[in-house]
Amino acid sequence: MIAPGATTALGTLLAALVDDAGMFPPTRLPMSAALSRHYADEDTGDPVLSHRFLCQASRLEELRASVTRPIRVGLIVDTADLPGPSALEGTPEITIDLAEVRLPPGSTIGELLARLDRSAAPRLFVEVPPTGLHQVPEGVGLKVRCGGETPELTPSTHELAAFVATCVERGIPFKATAGLHHAVRHPDPCLGAYRHGFLNLLLAVCAAVEGRDPLRMLELMDRHELVERARAVPHDVARRARELLVSYGSCNTHTPVDDLRSLGLVEPPAQPGAPRGERGATGTTEDRHGATGVQGGAARGRPGATAAQGERGGDGAARGDGRQGVRSASNGAAGGEQGSGGGFTVRDREEPATSSWVPGADASGFGLANLPYGVFSREGEPARVGVRIGDHVLDLAPVLHDEVFAAASLNAFMARGRRAWADTRRLIQRLLSASASEAPANRSVTEPHLLPLNRVALHRPIEVADYVDFYCSLEHATNLGRMFRPDEPPLKPNWRHLPVGYHGRSGTIVVSGTPITRPRGQRPPAPGETSTAVPVPAFGASRKLDIEAELGFVVGVPTGMGDRAGDFADHVFGVALVNDWSARDIQAWEYVPLGPFLGKSFATSMSAWVTPLEALEHARLPGRAQDPEPLPYLRRREPWGLDITMEVELDGERVSSPPYREMYWTPDQMLAHMTVNGASLRTGDLFASGTVSGAEPAQRGSLIEMSWNGTDPLKLSDGRTRAFLEDGDTVRITATAPGPGGTRVTLGEVAGTVLPTRETLDSPNAGAP
Repeated sequence: MIAPGATTALGTLLAALVDDAGMFPPTRLPMSAALSRHYADEDTGDPVLSHRFLCQASRLEELRASVTRPIRVGLIVDTADLPGPSALEGTPEITIDLAEVRLPPGSTIGELLARLDRSAAPRLFVEVPPTGLHQVPEGVGLKVRCGGETPELTPSTHELAAFVATCVERGIPFKATAGLHHAVRHPDPCLGAYRHGFLNLLLAVCAAVEGRDPLRMLELMDRHELVERARAVPHDVARRARELLVSYGSCNTHTPVDDLRSLGLVEPPAQPGAPRGERGATGTTEDRHGATGVQGGAARGRPGATAAQGERGGDGAARGDGRQGVRSASNGAAGGEQGSGGGFTVRDREEPATSSWVPGADASGFGLANLPYGVFSREGEPARVGVRIGDHVLDLAPVLHDEVFAAASLNAFMARGRRAWADTRRLIQRLLSASASEAPANRSVTEPHLLPLNRVALHRPIEVADYVDFYCSLEHATNLGRMFRPDEPPLKPNWRHLPVGYHGRSGTIVVSGTPITRPRGQRPPAPGETSTAVPVPAFGASRKLDIEAELGFVVGVPTGMGDRAGDFADHVFGVALVNDWSARDIQAWEYVPLGPFLGKSFATSMSAWVTPLEALEHARLPGRAQDPEPLPYLRRREPWGLDITMEVELDGERVSSPPYREMYWTPDQMLAHMTVNGASLRTGDLFASGTVSGAEPAQRGSLIEMSWNGTDPLKLSDGRTRAFLEDGDTVRITATAPGPGGTRVTLGEVAGTVLPTRETLDSPNAGAP
């Protein structure tokens, strides 16, 4: 019986859900034993036991000889053995509800139907791969395989979600088979992969009926959330969902009920001796498990057996996948279906895990609260996406069984949007959590794909679409104004009214660790370099090579031309440290009147790791007070100031600690200004904050400020001085931010070493024809 407090809709979802496939491997029961067990299951009155008895058409004569009372049958047939109309003459106890047949490779459903005599069964279901789109005649349904002996035989959640969405959209009824003994998606360490859950599949169909993405429901492993969602399904949605998902076959018919009991969706069995009827209709434990029929060596599983201990019979591993389709509460949506179970939020249900089973991860700054994404490769293998945990990278494609992570950039995953980002992050956290209820199984599945960082190469994490650099630090802008315009106000009149920016060069953005060749170009003439009345520029290697310690923001969700951008967190996937290398002398000569060009475009370094915005939840601040108040489109709606502390090292020595929290313009304002004119966003766009500088000399984010344009060189501990960078110098920028419980989240570093100019052209006439 459905548990007290469950809705009528839940009863509709669960009633007659399971088709008894108990004669199939691994049990191979004799017909008499299989029927005895099936009758016993029917007698318990459990709502999911049992819809129909599945029988191979080749054993139909054996069934006729063994049947002792009326039974509804689903036939499993080959195209050659579909029985004719006379097959059941004189056997009124047997009612054939439907037949199931596999579509031969290379055939169409129409070609298959032309070879079948369909008079033996009123309904026909054709087993098809979950990936193709099929023309299905009226009165014919589809059948999808949800499991297999190996992960390769099991559809991914993406494939299964696409199948569900297509069936719902076209109104095609379908059956499911294999891999669905248990209610909830779970890892199976025996297979090294995941199994689908039948409750997940039910709720995925409900989601599609309501016009929502079914993928989220297929991925969900939070048992409490599944229960709440099942209780909240409206009755009309439940009815339509079951019209579409006709049933699924299981060769272990009691395990679904045991799972539903453990979830509180089905009542416990009555105590021995309890009268049937009310609660006694579920039967007793002794009644049910005494009817397992040791006959024929039937293995029906064990009460309380774990997922890994259950029967393997055709049960396959569900492939995980990053994308999911219901926004978590922290992202602004509550899940919100209303029913007898009421509304709920992800955050109300479960505190995020804070401790990982990965050795050293918790104390590394790259624990469960961080999980930045990057792109890596092993020698001789293609690059693919991973997540950093401690000093390891988790190879996501085989763990989540999602081809989006087999790509050499994050772009395809980022394009899926905020819901997928949040839910994928939560899934990875659970897989790596030491406190998850299924942590041992998660570890056995995941650990083989955990690679030491010192054994992989790191690559640029995104395919950069466009690059925009801003100028958002009040202190940095003021310092440079005082240097270059000592007789004028340091800030131009527009500076406090908009975040000043310019478009950079996306093709020269390189990953951290890439050497930086000293640029060359025109420089303003130094005193004594020219004797002509009209200044003639010098040409050659930059003599004022500088750094800019910045924070970059990576765009995941694009916009169309002319469209306004939405909320900051709906578009921006995460952050990465940036060093926007600058040739100050080349820049000084060229930038009037159109701004930076060659002095900036030769190289910009970004970290190999992109930290998701959600990892910076504890670092968010309202942002610095602004005077005058910005125009309406630039007014802040949410606190997107970030309490991030950077450190700049020159040849291993810390020379500065720029505080990002002091930035005048916040990143949501940068995004708003960048798109207010109708400019589109593209997946992979990178926009950076500009140099981060604080009020103190030790907080300046560029050498031009640290040395005051060379007039007060920086003194290093070994006695060397630096006005600007010299060949061989290595610059490393790191950063941390507050995390949960007083911890710190570490951002991936950005580093680079200066190489000499490849060609020396110091003559004023160098390069002339």
